[in-house]
Amino acid sequence: MSMICELFLVPEATAKNLNADPTGIHDVLESVGGSEDVVSLEKSWHGLHFALTGTAWEGQPPLNFLASGGTPIGDEDVGYGPARLLDPAGVAALHAALSQLTDEQFERSFDLAGLEREEIYPSIWDEELEELMEEYGHYLQEFKQIAKRGAESGQALIVAIR
Repeated sequence: MSMICELFLVPEATAKNLNADPTGIHDVLESVGGSEDVVSLEKSWHGLHFALTGTAWEGQPPLNFLASGGTPIGDEDVGYGPARLLDPAGVAALHAALSQLTDEQFERSFDLAGLEREEIYPSIWDEELEELMEEYGHYLQEFKQIAKRGAESGQALIVAIR
C-alpha cells in the first residue's frame, strides 16, 4: 500500500475545533477533499522532507512539517498515524521559509546517495536525477503554493499521510 501525503487548508476556527475534538478529523478531511484547498504530494513527501531538512524524520521547524512538524490532531489514525496541524502563524513561517528556497538550493540538497542511505520512501533513487528533479520540483512548487495561499488567507494547514 502506498503512503500518500495530502495537505489541507482549513480555517483557523476549524483548526481550533479539531484541537478541542480530534475525532472530527475524518469529517474535515472528507469535506475539504477534492477542493482547491487540497494538494496531494503523492509519494514525494518523504523525499521532499529529506531535501528540505537533511534528515529522514526530524529537522527544524517549519521545514520539517511534512514528516514530523506541527501538532498531532489527537491520536485519530488517518492512515499512517494522526494528521498534524500547523496553525496560521506556523503556515506563515512555513511560507516564508519555502519562499526563500531557490530551485538551485533544492537541487543541491537532493542528494541521491543520502536518500538511498537513509532509506527515504519510496526507494526510487536509482532513477535518472533529471527525471526525479522534474517530478520533485513539481511537488515542491505545489507545496510552496499551498503554503502561500494559507499564509495569505490566514488559514491553518493539515498534513495527512494515508
